[in-house]
Order: sequence, then structure tokens, then C-alpha cells
Amino acid sequence: MSTELEPILVLSTDLPDPEATHRFGVELGRILLSGDTLALIGPLGAGKTHLARGLAAGLEVDPDACLTSPTFTLMAQFPCREGIFYHLDLYRLGHESALWELGFFDVLHAGGVVAVEWWDNFLDTLLPSTLVVRLDLVPERPEARTLGIWTLPADGWEERVRRLRALGLR
Repeated sequence: MSTELEPILVLSTDLPDPEATHRFGVELGRILLSGDTLALIGPLGAGKTHLARGLAAGLEVDPDACLTSPTFTLMAQFPCREGIFYHLDLYRLGHESALWELGFFDVLHAGGVVAVEWWDNFLDTLLPSTLVVRLDLVPERPEARTLGIWTLPADGWEERVRRLRALGLR
């Protein structure tokens, strides 16, 4: 029997439109603390960057900051109430060695809040404390998304997830 902990689904909800995705990101951003890491996963066009904009708003990043997908810059950083909000996109990286060149592992331990799009391309580098947020397309409703959040048992997210559920999210 494996001694590794299995991630558990701690929250799932339907997001009917991009505005709901953004609002969810804002609420999630409000409960984030320095040292938190999030893996934002899902197919192209699922709304990962839109969610990250909401996270930035909840973290009180300057609203004039231009938060766009860092697909080509790979990493962007913004001052926020928890120090720095790091937004990374690993979509174009082909090998784990590129993570070292990017300074990825340094960022994970630098404090602040780290949100990483396409971290699922490098699953073996996930930290045990990472909150995994998955967005999926809903084929019959083009504007809608399904959202699921996974975490490991006893990793410190329980109370904060309860706060999200109190907002009416399952």
C-alpha cells in the first residue's frame, strides 16, 4: 500500500460566465496568504488567465497593472498585500531544466503568492501544499466553466476552503 497521500476534491462549482470566473478568483484571492502556491490547470481557453486576474484583484494588486497571460514572458510579478503575486505560465516549456533556468524553484520559496498556469505539464514538481484549481469547458454552454479544487488532506487549506463554501460555493 502506498504511503503517499492522495489529493481530495474539496470544492466544485459551476461558473456560468467569465464574470463568475473572475468573481471566484477575487474571492479566492482574498483568502490567499504569503507562501501559498496554486496550480491553475485546464485546457486552452478554459479561463486560467481570467481566474488569475481575479486572484490579483483579491490580492489587491494595483488595478492599473496589466495582468495578461505570461505565455511568452513566462513570469510576471506584481506587488500585493501579501508581498509579491507571481503569475507564471509553463505552457511553452518543454523540459524540467527550463524551470531551473526560469528560476521557478526559487520563486516557489520566495514568499508571496504564486499562481502557475500549466503546472500540470510538470506534475512531479508540485509542492505538497499546492492548491490545484482546475477549470474545464462546458461544451453545451460556451461561456460556462466547471471548477474543481483539490488539495492534500491536512495541508492547512481546510478553514479557507470553508470560507469559500460559505459564499455558496460547493
